[in-house]
Amino acid sequence: MKKGPFSALAVVACATFTCSPAAGDFVKGEVFVGAGNGQVFVYSPTGDLLQKLSSGLSSETTGMAFDASGNLYSTNFQADAIVKYDVSGNKLGTFGSGFNTHPESILFDKSGDAFVGQADGTHSILKFDSNGSLLKTITPTSVDRGTDWIDLSADQTTLYYAGEGPTIRKSAP
Repeated sequence: MKKGPFSALAVVACATFTCSPAAGDFVKGEVFVGAGNGQVFVYSPTGDLLQKLSSGLSSETTGMAFDASGNLYSTNFQADAIVKYDVSGNKLGTFGSGFNTHPESILFDKSGDAFVGQADGTHSILKFDSNGSLLKTITPTSVDRGTDWIDLSADQTTLYYAGEGPTIRKSAP
C-alpha cells in the first residue's frame, strides 16, 4: 500500500520524555513517520521536517517505539531487522535477531523488555531483554496474516495482537 511519498506508513509521537533534552535531541511532541527505504522522518509539532533518519537498509519502516531512555527503535520489514537510534537520531546498530519473517511492530513493557510482532513466517511474537537477547517466543493462534500489530494492556498482563483483518486476539505476555 503506497500513499504519497510514504509506504507502509508508521507514525509514533514522542510523548514520554521528562528530562531537558540537549540541542538536537528528540523532544516531546515531535512526530516520527516511517517511510520507504529504511527512513524515519522527524517532524516538529507544527509539521516542519526536522530530521531524516536512515537505517541504511532498503526496506519499509513499519513500526516504531521508544524505550524508557528515549532511544527510538524502528522495524525494517523486508530486511528482517530492527534498528536502534539514540535520542539525537544517531544510528546505534541493530537490535535483536532471529526474526522469522517481516518484523512489523515493536513495543516495550514497563520492565524495559521489547515485544516484536511478525507478519509472516511463524507469526510468533518475540520477547527481548533491553540488550536484544531473546527471552521468549510466543506462538499465539494467528489469523489474517500473523501478528502484525501488538499492544500490551496497561496492567502488563495481556498482550493483544492482530493481523491484517478485523480480528483482535489476546495472549499472555
